[in-house]
Amino acid sequence: MRRWIYLGAMVLALWGVSMKNFLFFHTAVEFMAIFTAFFIALLGLSTRSFAKNKLFAKLGSLYLFVGVVDFFHTLAFKGMGVFPHFTANEPTQLWILGRSVEVLGLLLLFAAPNLSLESASVAFALSSALGVWSVFEGVFPDCFVEGEGLTTFKVVSEYALVAVVVLLLARLKSSEEAELVEFRGTLFPALLFTALAELSFTLYEDVYGFYIVVGHLFRFLSYYTVFEGLLLQALLNPVRVLSSQLLDEKRRYEVLAYLDQLTGLENRHFFNRWVEEMEKDPSTFERNLPVALVLLDVDGFKSINDTYGHVQGDAVLAFVGRCIRSSVRRGDLAVRFGGDEFLLVLPNCSEEQALEVVVRIQSDIRAKNSFPHAISLSFGVASLASSDCGKLRDALIAADKALYEMKRSKGWVPRVRTG
Repeated sequence: MRRWIYLGAMVLALWGVSMKNFLFFHTAVEFMAIFTAFFIALLGLSTRSFAKNKLFAKLGSLYLFVGVVDFFHTLAFKGMGVFPHFTANEPTQLWILGRSVEVLGLLLLFAAPNLSLESASVAFALSSALGVWSVFEGVFPDCFVEGEGLTTFKVVSEYALVAVVVLLLARLKSSEEAELVEFRGTLFPALLFTALAELSFTLYEDVYGFYIVVGHLFRFLSYYTVFEGLLLQALLNPVRVLSSQLLDEKRRYEVLAYLDQLTGLENRHFFNRWVEEMEKDPSTFERNLPVALVLLDVDGFKSINDTYGHVQGDAVLAFVGRCIRSSVRRGDLAVRFGGDEFLLVLPNCSEEQALEVVVRIQSDIRAKNSFPHAISLSFGVASLASSDCGKLRDALIAADKALYEMKRSKGWVPRVRTG
């Protein structure tokens, strides 16, 4: 809504300017259109090597030449004094030429989507150059006669251009081609305003008259739509894409920072951050429910490394990590704590249930072990109430002591410590 208020305010301001100084109004609107055309050319042609939509480069080439013809039209307009021998006829001829290059150029691009940029550029350049030459040499058909007004050629040309614009609008509306669909939201209203402008330019008798003001207001709306849709999006989209890429990179590095690349489990850095968060806000766990900590260690891992090499040692750790991941529940936390040690945080889990998880992991290891040696685990279990999550570090120390005692005794029955 605010956008339309601003746009309406600009149109009213331009209308007011036209009432005070038409030549300034005409020059301002035309230069805005020329600036937009040249900016489309700059962006479209400079990004052609990496832009996914190849139509943008062709539009850039088209509007480069449209801008050149419109520049001549603006300088030639009655009262500018740049070409003293010109009457109102020559700028009107240049207007018809500019709109013909623009509308017929769009028709060419829509009808021949596989046309190369080079071929399209040659067509646009030749038609623009020959048209400007014909105006300056007096060959172009008359479009305005002083004291009489618009010629039949000019009026018929405007209606013919409107008819082509209608065809372009129908093509845009029905097309499923990705290149056209991307620009539909911009080109459709721009072409609609162009058609209204052309219809207005069939009605005036004075080049400073009412209908030429209305036509130029529609022209302003047409190019404003193009400016907002093509140029701002072309400028903002790379920023959005870059921001999205940076955010993705940030997330990727966060994953790398918190994920153990060998086992696919969380790493100790993640666990430390998680403990800090739990100590600040233990409400993540339901109150008064048990939380079990299980610390696991691969038995004889140094011997595996010394006998079979570090590559196989890494493969063993990755294998144990997969068995752990497939044995715990959704919502359980599995961490590669360091070296050959793994840590499980099991919410809403009693000591007995934690032991069942350990048995499940060991059974999975035995069932899937394809290494030429046995793989077994020592472990220690500690538990605490969820309301005591501030004591997680103490529980971890208790689990570590239980693990150490088990490894020392080489038994399979853990001495459970309660934190």
